[in-house]
Amino acid sequence: MVGGNVLYDLSGSDNSWYLGGAMLLSQKGYKVDNVFFPKSETENVLIETRVNTTALEIPVLVGKNFSLGGNNKLFVEAGPYVTCSLWGSQQVKSEGKKNTTHDIFGKGGLKRFDCGLTFGVGADISNRVRVKCNYEFGFPNLVDNDKKLPGTKGSSYKNSTISTTLSYTF
Repeated sequence: MVGGNVLYDLSGSDNSWYLGGAMLLSQKGYKVDNVFFPKSETENVLIETRVNTTALEIPVLVGKNFSLGGNNKLFVEAGPYVTCSLWGSQQVKSEGKKNTTHDIFGKGGLKRFDCGLTFGVGADISNRVRVKCNYEFGFPNLVDNDKKLPGTKGSSYKNSTISTTLSYTF
């Protein structure tokens, strides 16, 4: 994840509430191993699928600082996010053969837009270095089941991300 964020202190004290927003370029993906029996009941064929996307993500957060003394603080934050996937690829590998698809949105069966909630905890060290761990989960099903793609009928793929960030405040 790479990007920038803005924090607006709502009260000006060490134990203050704040409003934050960011614009992030993030990469997400998943890997699925499926075993199919297309030739006979005794001969297995393993199909490995990898999907990677790059997206523009915009979270809006409300947070609370807890002073530890000096310029050090702990914080908790939560809020909604929206994401628009810019590009992505899918690689399917079976019996040593690879097939890569670069158009995975629209006709490819995945939806570009995602939204959800994010929760984070972290520490502000000397008002300059920020360390954060957060969890975000998406609400919509990202697979377009109307496309009738093999193996996706009735499937539900939702983003669920755990991340750790280190940032420097100017």
